Amino acid sequence: SWVAPRGIVAAAVSALIALRLEQLGHSDASLLVPLTFLVIIGTVFIQGVSAGALARALKVAEPAPNGVLIVGANPVARAVAQALDKLGLPVKLADTGWENVSAARMLGLDTYFGRVVSEHADRNMELIGIGKLMAMSPHGSLNSLACVRFKPEFGSGNIYRLQNSEEGQTDEHRTGRRSFSGRKLFGEEVTHAKLASLLSQGGEVHITSLSTDFDFTRFRERYQNRAIPLFSVDEHEQLYFFTAGEKSLEPKPGWKVVSLLPAELLEKVRKDRGDKGREQSTDEMKAD
Repeated sequence: SWVAPRGIVAAAVSALIALRLEQLGHSDASLLVPLTFLVIIGTVFIQGVSAGALARALKVAEPAPNGVLIVGANPVARAVAQALDKLGLPVKLADTGWENVSAARMLGLDTYFGRVVSEHADRNMELIGIGKLMAMSPHGSLNSLACVRFKPEFGSGNIYRLQNSEEGQTDEHRTGRRSFSGRKLFGEEVTHAKLASLLSQGGEVHITSLSTDFDFTRFRERYQNRAIPLFSVDEHEQLYFFTAGEKSLEPKPGWKVVSLLPAELLEKVRKDRGDKGREQSTDEMKAD
């Protein structure tokens, strides 16, 4: 109601009323029209400027689109979604497999059960607070279709996909895909099959907090460049992905880096830390 249209009726009839009042002998009636428009302009300005603050105060403002829509609710997608959720970022997983969707819901994750590229999804899938796409289905064709579908809505710079094994078959195949697919997630050699294999063998997704004493260089040294960096979040909860074929992302102190650690590396790190595999260090929080 604060920003509802108003003043239309007053503007329409003020001239007629002013004319009638002048006929009745009111000499100042000519001021009625400019005063009416002055009130309309003033209220529009005041309400326009204050609408955002009022909406935030009433907690009805739409959140910033920092969240992520993940195509797929498979184990790889669920592990990534859990890390995003722990960092306080909105995340929604969409999958046609009930087993995957059910497993994601058991973890407390928001889900959509159905084909993400469908008329039903257009009508029923809530995307408030969502501004990025991660296509992480094991089906390359579905990932490509999802990238095409959400590119106009999210923008080409916010469309990402995880490579599948079949994408490396031929140069012609890769060239055709690149023309309409999103940016490659996590690196040139990282595929869905590779991440799924590492997770099934005991690998884990970790959230590491960087500081001046433990920067990204120390991070790479500690994990011997064998960790797979996935994404990073800065102090303002802005999300940045590690991608292939682009300038390397260099997280700064104060940021959080999410990475997948292979099982053998986890064991060595735990032995070096002297823990028993169940405790978290001061600079690291287990994401799964």
